[in-house]
Amino acid sequence: MAREQHVVETIICDICGKTAEEATTVVIGWGKEQWEIDLCQVDNAKVSRTFDGWIAGGRKVRATRGSTKSAKGAKGASRGNGSDWDYLESLGFARHRGRKTAAEQEALASREA
Repeated sequence: MAREQHVVETIICDICGKTAEEATTVVIGWGKEQWEIDLCQVDNAKVSRTFDGWIAGGRKVRATRGSTKSAKGAKGASRGNGSDWDYLESLGFARHRGRKTAAEQEALASREA
């Protein structure tokens, strides 16, 4: 008799504590410290609206020498959709490979509207 072991990963929203079907991982920074939080769609929308208000009058900070970003990451930013990712990062989204989440697509659509 063969045995199989299955691992199930469940992502919990770090704000409300509920299971997040389509979780978004957001990087939040203050000074030189950064944290990652997993958010459900509802809390991601709330956090995004809050940050929109906070950063409305701010300016985008460019990476400087000694930054933690790799050369590969900087190279990928110039491939055509870098401006989308710059915008999404300004809203607190973390850059990743693959398709954009529904929340990321919604944020881009609201920018264009």
